[in-house]
Amino acid sequence: MSRTDRFISWRIVLITGLVAFGIGTTALAAQCKAPAPDETPVAVVADAAAARAALDKARASGQALIANVTLGHEGQLVRAKTAEALSPGRYRLHVLAACTAKDEAIGEGVVLRLTAGGSQGVCDPGAWIPRQAGLAAGSVDFIVDKSGQIPIAVDWGVRDSSKDSLARRQNAINQLSLKGGPGAPQIEVSPADAGLGADMDDLLANESTTAENLRLAPRALAGEGLPPYRLMFAGLVIERLSPVVKVRIDGRECVASYTSMGVIAGFDLAQAGKVELECKGPVQGVDVRPKSLGIRPEVAGNKVTLPLKGPASLSVEIDGDIKEPLFLFADPPDPEAPKPDAPGVKFFAAGKFHDAGRITVKSDETVYIERGAVVRGSIFMDEVKNVKILGRGIIEGGTRPIEIRRAEDVLVEGVTLLRPAFHNVLESRHWTIPILRSDRVTVRGVKVVSENRWDDGVVVVGSRDVTVEKCFFRTQDSCVAIKAGGVTYFTQLDCQRDVENVAVRECVLWNGPHGNGLEIHTQQWLSDWMGKQTGFEPRVTHIRKVRFTNNDLIHGVAPGGAFAIRHGDQGTVGDVICEDLRVEDPVGSLVDFKILPSPCNRNAGCGLIRGVVVRNIRVEGKDIPPSVLSGFDETHPIEGVVFENVQAGGRKWTKLEDGAIQTKFVTGVEFR
Repeated sequence: MSRTDRFISWRIVLITGLVAFGIGTTALAAQCKAPAPDETPVAVVADAAAARAALDKARASGQALIANVTLGHEGQLVRAKTAEALSPGRYRLHVLAACTAKDEAIGEGVVLRLTAGGSQGVCDPGAWIPRQAGLAAGSVDFIVDKSGQIPIAVDWGVRDSSKDSLARRQNAINQLSLKGGPGAPQIEVSPADAGLGADMDDLLANESTTAENLRLAPRALAGEGLPPYRLMFAGLVIERLSPVVKVRIDGRECVASYTSMGVIAGFDLAQAGKVELECKGPVQGVDVRPKSLGIRPEVAGNKVTLPLKGPASLSVEIDGDIKEPLFLFADPPDPEAPKPDAPGVKFFAAGKFHDAGRITVKSDETVYIERGAVVRGSIFMDEVKNVKILGRGIIEGGTRPIEIRRAEDVLVEGVTLLRPAFHNVLESRHWTIPILRSDRVTVRGVKVVSENRWDDGVVVVGSRDVTVEKCFFRTQDSCVAIKAGGVTYFTQLDCQRDVENVAVRECVLWNGPHGNGLEIHTQQWLSDWMGKQTGFEPRVTHIRKVRFTNNDLIHGVAPGGAFAIRHGDQGTVGDVICEDLRVEDPVGSLVDFKILPSPCNRNAGCGLIRGVVVRNIRVEGKDIPPSVLSGFDETHPIEGVVFENVQAGGRKWTKLEDGAIQTKFVTGVEFR
């Protein structure tokens, strides 16, 4: 990926953090006139020593590099470089800023624009500059993809805020200006008059918003004669977030991709091998998940050694840090890789960034992505047969990265789907691999790493004979979901078709706060973008013959359940088996089965959940949240649920009380 592409990618990544971190992407605003050489562009506040103490503390920690800068006139760029070269990784640029007490009104809505490591972002000190000339900290995350001294550029501008705060700020400017003086009259100022443009929150709610049309304008701070040192920028601290510096397999260094979700490193491994990690500092402990593989790391100072017995997809967590894990993907070799010029092959070569957009695949075609290739875009197929999506490369972004519609005999194997952020507000808020009204589809050895809502890993809708095996899912929504019915808010395709013969096996699952590890979800609805009621309620006869076998849920963030069935409208969900499931880090319930009413119901009644087996389950931890079995009413109960050899916290479930299982309209519950 070129530096320009990386710049665009990670500048856009920063948009998604606006709500939580006050960070957004922007173009540079118009420059103001710089101060004359005899002016003093920077002033020292009373608690400047606090800034020095913070910088000294960061330096002493050994986890930060220091770059001290001073800020000139409003709108003027001030450049700095790190004290030493940075290695590739994700970093956080910390900012200390302050204003004097009488300048608090001016401080409202002021932003510091920062550019570092090919990323550009905005800190909003208007939200956190404290009263009484105190110092406050903000931050911007950025990616370094090449070793070297990283230049940092800083300037400031104004972002839109409420009309009242704009008026207060303009009045303060008038009183401080040489023309207005302390006795300047109070005035009403609108955002348009101040030249500030649209509010950022409104921009983010606009589907057409892109990085390029977010803008700032500094004119409201440009009162004539306003001293340039009223808002003071104290310094910079750069903190390395990525704990892993280098990854080697059998002595060979691997290419590591640094993202806002962690580090991704992949390589081919035919049999046993030894992975060596070099970390940013001494390591106290390492968790290698799934734990069922029994990988015992060896730690010596800042070095970690992982003995691998063969191919595996792992989350390696240094000192318990699950925000910056190493996703280690050791893939089996690919001996049947096609030649680039083979007939019917769309070939994406290694060592390149391919801005492909939407790739439409026809019958009997193959898409091959070499390891080391990054394809920005999505793959789409409709009414096709005999299609293959293969390789060891990366597909980045895309509204629905791989969409399979009305297809037969499809294989998706080996690729990594990376969904780091929205390219605009709505993009990526969709399922990752939707399988819609299709037959005989296999998804094998695919890795999904995503941080977007509604990003279910594989979604089987109105489809039959589907196999999902040996995959790795790190999603914010559900990892694997099985549905039926109309899905009109994602596609106008009618998927009201019976679902049967779905197998999910030998997968590693890590679901986020918006979904479940494994789910059959037929009771959901929401208003689509046009205001219509839509959903995927099953106006079908059945969803049946579903097998979840030999899977590992390494983290389950959502409270809803490791295994959930949410059922609404007509139809029967039955003949479902969840077996040999290992839950390592439980937050939600083990099972959550419910029959619920749906606002989209066409029938007065609801369907049934009948014949579910949960067996050979092991849940770590002692304080396991209660599970739920809840039917709709006496005529629409949950029937015939078997718990066989289910152990939680080292204790086998033999009755409802062992699992704190809450029941309502349930019959035929057995424990074995």
